[in-house]
Amino acid sequence: MASDLSTNDMKPFKLLTSSAHSHGPRLGRLSLPNRDIVETPHYLAISSRGVVPHLSQDNFKYHTQIKGAYLGLEDFIESASRRAPPVLKLAPENGKSPLKTFTALPNQTISCLAPRRVPSVKPPNPSRKSEQAPNRSIVISTSMGFQPLDVDEYIEDVRFLEPDLAVAMCDSVGGEDLGRKRMEKMVDRTTGWTRRLLNQTSTLGDGGEDNSLHVLAPVLAIPCNSQSQYLNDLQDSDYSSLIGLALYDSACALDLPLGLGRLLRLTMDEPSTPHKVLDEIARGIDLFALPFIGVATDAGLALNFSFSPQKDASNNGSNSNQKPLAIDMWSKDHAIDLSPLHQNCPCYTCATHHRAYIHHLLEAKEMLAWVLLQIHNHQVIDQFFEEVRTSIASRNFEQDADAFQKAYESEFPKATGMGPRLRGYQMKSEGPGEPKKNPIAYNTLDDVRERIADAPIAPSQAQKRATWRNKALVSSEYQNQMN
Repeated sequence: MASDLSTNDMKPFKLLTSSAHSHGPRLGRLSLPNRDIVETPHYLAISSRGVVPHLSQDNFKYHTQIKGAYLGLEDFIESASRRAPPVLKLAPENGKSPLKTFTALPNQTISCLAPRRVPSVKPPNPSRKSEQAPNRSIVISTSMGFQPLDVDEYIEDVRFLEPDLAVAMCDSVGGEDLGRKRMEKMVDRTTGWTRRLLNQTSTLGDGGEDNSLHVLAPVLAIPCNSQSQYLNDLQDSDYSSLIGLALYDSACALDLPLGLGRLLRLTMDEPSTPHKVLDEIARGIDLFALPFIGVATDAGLALNFSFSPQKDASNNGSNSNQKPLAIDMWSKDHAIDLSPLHQNCPCYTCATHHRAYIHHLLEAKEMLAWVLLQIHNHQVIDQFFEEVRTSIASRNFEQDADAFQKAYESEFPKATGMGPRLRGYQMKSEGPGEPKKNPIAYNTLDDVRERIADAPIAPSQAQKRATWRNKALVSSEYQNQMN
């Protein structure tokens, strides 16, 4: 149900349990005007150009319970000309956000815009930005290659597109061995860029005004004591648009200043399994962007786990009876299985189709296979977080999390089939000379070449002359008979 509460009645994000001083699991509520209320802990669905992969917007609206979507600005930038993207040329209609209009996301769905997608693609040369405007830009991966994104351009785009949540730009480069000077530069740049966005989207002071744009300030993946001045500035500020933090390392949640404890916490460090999600919830994380949902769908895996108390977890820590986190629908075992993906799952896929049908669709490389799996997998995640919230409310989270760790394997099953063709943003750039990620799609000419190689050896010139003489004799004899 969409929220009919305004920011005059309550702040956009409110903690329901746990004090701001606690670092344990906590319940919260994100309530934005005319948007779905999001009870936390919860997640944002990862999108590509505003579309959750494999889901058309009508399937998104009618067959899922997704309440929020994560969008990367770099998905929409198509060329070196920064004013070229169609999304930045769209005229707003009836007061609706241009971002919602362009992507056709349901109006009640919360949109969260950030400079980069999740998972982000690391540029081959992360220091490239120093050749351009080191204190003003980062490098993003667009459909036309890596390009710089200027902080003022990003702020201008955010204000034009009007997302519900906007993650401020930060100087974050993963995979580097960071020295003290490099960390100082990262903090200085991130501080300046965050202030710029907050200054242009906030009304200073707590005037209770209804701000349609809300900002998440980034927390870098470095020790909190190395960015303490930046965090203290956020704590002492009074920006009306600041409602949360985007943590690039969830471990930083343990060392945040007390004054930031009541802000919404979105993790950006991409937990790869539900076990790691539970670890981060225990640190006090509220919102997640989870790449493993889409990865499982592409691999033909149907998620199959639950956080409800594991009554059959009687193995006393033994891993011998652990259940898999997902079902491999490529397996021949499902070829004649008429049962749903999960007996108790209320999703559209489980209510209307069986395993044998989905296995057949995968074997036939039908797009519908991944559509149905995506619907099911998001339903499993919705139920997972609902059960987590129930466990936190009943103060049993620690015991239930321990039971979950014992009941399920720590990693997803390996994919055994070929999923849909990989897209550029799904690959990590490693440098020149990388092998192709997708197999050759068409091999007809290869088959023809093999048939030619197996054909009889071509006749010699003598054999050809003999054939011609025989044809001439047959023709002459035929003509004589006709006469």
